[in-house]
Amino acid sequence: MNISEYKTQIIEGEDLRLSLEWVEELTGNPIDLTGSTLTMESNVEGFDQTLTITDAVNGKFDFHLDKSKTLDFLVDALHKRIKYLVKRTTDTGDVNYIMRVEVNVYADHE
Repeated sequence: MNISEYKTQIIEGEDLRLSLEWVEELTGNPIDLTGSTLTMESNVEGFDQTLTITDAVNGKFDFHLDKSKTLDFLVDALHKRIKYLVKRTTDTGDVNYIMRVEVNVYADHE
């Protein structure tokens, strides 16, 4: 099974809220998340988090990156990339990675 990808961008200090869905690549049918726990592992220290499953049967979950996390995030750059891997742990303990999420954070030039 391929890992799906989602890319987005925000301005430093903004909230980011995403409603995401895990679906079969070929058919587009949702993949059932019942009994699963979803976490996001980040390449940036302190950005890992647990996700909220909003509709397990239809593979839907929410991701929220609070503005406090990206405020003053770009101390020495105009742009930084936060890469996440969405990790699914089933109720039986099986683990797989289901999605990559990339958030590009850009400096506010005001």
